[in-house]
Formats: sequence, structure tokens, C-alpha cells
Amino acid sequence: MNQNFRGTGMLDDHSYDFGRAKKQEPKTVICPTSIDAIKEALRGPEADIAIRGRAHCTGGQSLTAGGTVIDMKRYSKIGEITEREGIGHIVEVQAGASWKDVFNYCLGRGLIPPVYADWLDLTVGGTVSTGGVGQCSFKKGLQADNVIALEVVTGMGEVLYCDGDENQFLFNLVRGGLGQYGVISRAWVKLETAPKMVAVHKLLYTDLHQYLAAQTKLTEFEKIDGIQSHIVVSEKEELRRRMATDLPEDIYNALTERLYIVEVMQYSCESSDDFMRFLDENLDIQPRYTHSYEMDFWQHANRVPPLLEHPLEQGAPKHHHCCFFIGASRASELLAYVFSQTGHEQAMGKGTILVVPLKRSLIKAPYIVLPGEEDQFFVGILRRHLEPCEFNELIRLNESTYQKILEQGGAIYPVGSGGFLEDPVFWRRHYGNMYKEIVEGKMKYDLRLSPNVNLIARKK
Repeated sequence: MNQNFRGTGMLDDHSYDFGRAKKQEPKTVICPTSIDAIKEALRGPEADIAIRGRAHCTGGQSLTAGGTVIDMKRYSKIGEITEREGIGHIVEVQAGASWKDVFNYCLGRGLIPPVYADWLDLTVGGTVSTGGVGQCSFKKGLQADNVIALEVVTGMGEVLYCDGDENQFLFNLVRGGLGQYGVISRAWVKLETAPKMVAVHKLLYTDLHQYLAAQTKLTEFEKIDGIQSHIVVSEKEELRRRMATDLPEDIYNALTERLYIVEVMQYSCESSDDFMRFLDENLDIQPRYTHSYEMDFWQHANRVPPLLEHPLEQGAPKHHHCCFFIGASRASELLAYVFSQTGHEQAMGKGTILVVPLKRSLIKAPYIVLPGEEDQFFVGILRRHLEPCEFNELIRLNESTYQKILEQGGAIYPVGSGGFLEDPVFWRRHYGNMYKEIVEGKMKYDLRLSPNVNLIARKK
């Protein structure tokens, strides 16, 4: 049964996103459980509408002031697993389902999605709407590249099936489209055989250039299935937690200002020796310390992300994320600039910088803007708002970083914080030659969804 809420508690819960830095109270919250309820919500009174899953953004992308929030989490049934010729196994899911529920369902049949984010509580529709970066992305693209079809309820309330042939323009727009053209209501997701165990290798580096070069080099080794990494403030307890082991005392005594930790995952534990030989043969990427272990695949995939397990998260601090893609040849210079802005602890609130290597040629969703280089990185500067750094100072740091990113040929991954979200001039520059198609899509399918992301000038 569809439910509409106007009570104070429900409205307050939907007045913040994950960042908790911006408050906008909606007039109504709708939690649909049927496609007709979604259609009804979109055909309702003329008001701004925000679509919400886990609201894992920090700039108000899933908020609306005085409008309607469509909370998709109850629209979460998982359908049959079928086979399609030339594709293999696929699963049909309602877009409010969490990736954790999809994993649980598919693992029971020996299957998993090819790409998954570090936090499985995120919804299918939410990550497809942003792109969806995961540790397997260097090998298999984004989550948006691994859906073969979608059902979308456009901003006009029309239900459309779309894939690479039928309604192709809409299919391309909504993958990475930030909820701007309609509500993704169903997705058909590719599946592959699931491993039972994984080998995990934690590589500790103390030099930024070597850390980045190592990740690009590691993408060339075919027996690796996942790579992601973190830049963290240099503290003994933090290092022990991130490396999942105690380290020799000489390592602790030689700590630098910040630490660089690469996590490599292999689906075949028998390939661990091959990986260690690969490291030995490439002295230029030798880590300062390596810790390897094996664990159950589900336990690894379902672990709490390092950012969210940190003790500082227990107080639910405000966040100001700054996320982007940058070419591998520019990454070192850009990150050095970030470090030069201010001290790591002050600028980050002891938060993490997430770095994931990517291959441009594997990212097929055409309206996800990327740098031109084949080897590149997704970077998430995951700032926490802790004293003494003030709220406005963190926003200023994000804004100056975004400007540097553009100067270096990078591209924004627009789930973070910054005034650019509401500036059509930014979006024109962001999409470049594709902007005309973005305007065409917005005019065709919607003019009121996701009000805090102004792809085109909005009428007052």
C-alpha cells in the first residue's frame, strides 16, 4: 500500500541527506509500493519533486524545500533470475532494493552483480542514477554499465521501458543522470558467477607518486578482481585498523604525514602466489609493507566501509564530499594541491580520501563525463565537519578544488557539496558539446525533478 506522510518526524528525517549539512523540509513524503503510486506522485500538483534512496550525497541532491520527496526504499521486490542469449544471467529488481538484498538473493543461486559499491546498503536506483563506482570498476565499468535495461517513470508520469535499442536516448540519460529525467523504477542487472572465498592484499605506501603508479600498474595484472585505496591521516591506531593487523614497530616509527593504503582483491585464492610474484617483479611499485589474508566473499563484500566504521562516525558528523574523475597523469599534481590547501586533519576532519583506478574505455554510459585519458582515477575527498574547521571553510575548499579539477582536465562526479549544483552555467561547461542533448532530454521528460540540481535555468 502506498503511504503519504506529513508528520513532523517523517518530514524531518527527509530534510537531510547523508551530509547532514543542508536542511530542506519537504511538504510531503511519499513511500510508493506500486508503479501506479509512483505515477500518481509524478502527476500530482505542480511542486518540486526529489527522488530518494539512501540519500548518499552531501549537497542536497535528494532534498526539496516545500515539495515532495519520493522515498523509493519500499519499492524493493526482487524478481526472477533469467538467462538471455549473448548476455548470460540477469536479475530483475525494483529500484528501491538495496544491493545487499540483491546480493543475498543472488548469492543463494551462486551469482553476483559484476560491480558493487563499497556500501551494499545503497539502492540499485540510487547508484545507477549517479554511475556507481566499485572496486571492480577498473575491469568491468560502472554499475550503470552493467544494467541491460531499465523501467523509468518520466517526470510526466509516463512509464517507459528502455535499453540499448528501445527508448535508447532515455536509457542513456538516466544512467548517471542524477534523477533528472524520471524515476528509475526497475532494473535488469547483469550477473556473474560468485566466488566463495577471496584473497585480500593490503599494500602500504608512504609516497603519493608510487601509490598512484602502483594502482595503474596493478590494473594490468589479469588475476586481480578488485582494487580500491585510501589516503588517511597518519596515526598508529588508524593504520592498524586499515591494515587489519598489527605492524612491526619500525613501520610505526617511520610514519609520514599521511598514509596510502591499496586494497587488492582476488576471487581465486590460488592466485595469491602469482600476485606476490608480480609485486616482486615490479620493484617500482614495491609497497612499504604487505598484509595478505583470505576470507569469505560475502563477509568481505558486506563489511562496513572504512569511512563508516570509524569511531568519529558515531556522532553522525556533517560531511562535505568532493568527488571527481581525474586522468592518471594529472592525479599526483591535483592531490598535492589538495594537501597544500590546509592541514590534512583540519581539511578532512580525519576523513578518508578514496581512490579507485578506472579504464575509460570500459565506461559506456555516454552522459557520464570523464577525462580523456584511458587510465584515470575516481577520487572521493570525504571531508568530515569537525572543529576547528568551519562549515563555510569546507565548502570553500571544495569549490577551490573543483576549479582546480576542471583546470587539470578532470570531471566532477556530482554527489558532493558545492554551489555549482544550482548553476546552469557550470552544467553547460560540464557537459560541453553534449549539453544540447541534456537540455533536450530535460525538456522532453521532466522540468521539476531534483530541484537542487539545476541543469537548465529554472523559471521562478
